[in-house]
Amino acid sequence: MAIISIPHTHQQLNEFAEKQWEKTLAFLQGQFSLSRVDCEDVFQDSFIVLYNNIISGKLDSITASLSTYFNAICRNKAFELMRANGKEINIIDKYPEVTKDEFEDEKIDRILALEDDTEQSSMRKDAIVREVVKKLPEPCDKVLWGFYRDGFSMKTLAAMYNYKSEGVVKVTKHRCGEKFRNKKNTCLTKTDSVMNIEKNNIDSRLLEEDERIISFLKGQMSAEEEKLFLKELGESPELKGKAIIMARLVKGLKQVGANRDNEIKEAFLASSQREVENVAKKAISEYEESLPKRKPSLRKVSLWLSIAASVVLVAYIGFSYNDYRKITGLGDEYANAFETSMITRGAEEQTEAEKKLQKLFANIKSNTDLDETLHELSLYWEISLMETYNDYTDFSSEIGWNLAVGYLKDNDREQAKMVLKKMISVSGSNSFVEDKAKELLERIN
Repeated sequence: MAIISIPHTHQQLNEFAEKQWEKTLAFLQGQFSLSRVDCEDVFQDSFIVLYNNIISGKLDSITASLSTYFNAICRNKAFELMRANGKEINIIDKYPEVTKDEFEDEKIDRILALEDDTEQSSMRKDAIVREVVKKLPEPCDKVLWGFYRDGFSMKTLAAMYNYKSEGVVKVTKHRCGEKFRNKKNTCLTKTDSVMNIEKNNIDSRLLEEDERIISFLKGQMSAEEEKLFLKELGESPELKGKAIIMARLVKGLKQVGANRDNEIKEAFLASSQREVENVAKKAISEYEESLPKRKPSLRKVSLWLSIAASVVLVAYIGFSYNDYRKITGLGDEYANAFETSMITRGAEEQTEAEKKLQKLFANIKSNTDLDETLHELSLYWEISLMETYNDYTDFSSEIGWNLAVGYLKDNDREQAKMVLKKMISVSGSNSFVEDKAKELLERIN
């Protein structure tokens, strides 16, 4: 598909279209299982509908995000397409309403009033938060914007971005909230008050606290529940701090999102329909070109390829079977380099986190379900490296080691090297872990 030239003045419109295409593709394939061609048709048709609705003034009274509104158009177009094709409609989740803003400004302000800041201090914090939310890293960019600004549920986000379950998305959202808090605090001067949490386990209690704060901010509590919740905030500095952080995050996302939406609407108003059509086509073509060119996984095909056939494979895809065997062989060799501490205790003494990790470690050793196992381990690896203490902190070395070994078994040399280098940098006084990581890294190179 040829790249279509778009005037530089429409750069904001281009960026909006590119982000929406990626999001729309994930949403339509996750909820409707549409083909790629159908997704492209829905996206381009919806983009023109959005343009016409902005031109006609239909969005003037809409308080939901432009992204939420656009995805609702895509959803309706997908319904129309499936009905026209006589297909059964069975979506996994209710889509967020576009006629109201779910997080209530009055509730946000009520929580932020608990800080007892001066107006100048509050405005300064707002400015810092706005800068932080503009530069959220992946996957926090998708999860936090998707949940707090676009109104996607945990179930929808799990389907869109291939998370194993709603629970994994909740943990990711909580972890991203922690990253947001840490980033915000690093932008404050030493004289600012910084919440200090010495031990903050990512367990069901903390996730339940998240849900309660969200429920308050959305105005979903009864009058009696609100009264009890506010009373608890006054008695628990930790819960109060979490509520304030979440309120600032939501407020920042709303402010930045509203400013972006206004700029995008202005870009639509300054464009012709033909230009908008070209923007939508360009977003699809550029997204395709930005995708990484993935190497074929020899781990999967080698189950049925003979050694003789591997010679043909080398000529076809450009890397040697021997190199593949060297890398995957290192994974097998180092899989049992050291036993994890959780293995030595009885099953009755293990925490839920330990049971999960033990199962994942067993999968690595037996080459079972490597793709999903590596996805989960990479998540727990990041959690274990967080500054705040959690259920996975004490097993950081074991998680990192099994993750590196798993990547080797999956013939992913570069990912394994990245994990090993990180293990070396954080190993501290654990010379055994550092020595083993250096030894394996040297052999990979």
